[in-house]
Amino acid sequence: MVELSSIFGSEIKVTIEPRRPARTYHGFAGVAGLTAMSLGSRGFGLNVTGTIRDASRAAVETDVAIIESLQWLGIADYSHQGSNYYRVLWEDFEVHRDSSGKSIHLVATGEFTCRFTIHGKGLI
Repeated sequence: MVELSSIFGSEIKVTIEPRRPARTYHGFAGVAGLTAMSLGSRGFGLNVTGTIRDASRAAVETDVAIIESLQWLGIADYSHQGSNYYRVLWEDFEVHRDSSGKSIHLVATGEFTCRFTIHGKGLI
């Protein structure tokens, strides 16, 4: 089981979303013309929001590319602060931009930072 902070760093916030039902609808709207079929659960949502900090812009860009590549990995188990997340598949990666469109910032401490969110789906 991989610790999430070993991938995303120590400045992360992990949230989960409840499971959502998967349904399909057949027919047409009207007098008893629409039927629904339950297909089970889509799994729980796992969202990781964080900040990447590094001494150079190139290092931040490399970290962003590594996190982005998680979307093409297979299913894996993760943990964070005593919670376990089983069979997670990463689906969507977002880099947060400011009002001028910049995503990587040079801060007063001389470091480069980038805020991100990656969305996963627990398949249990």
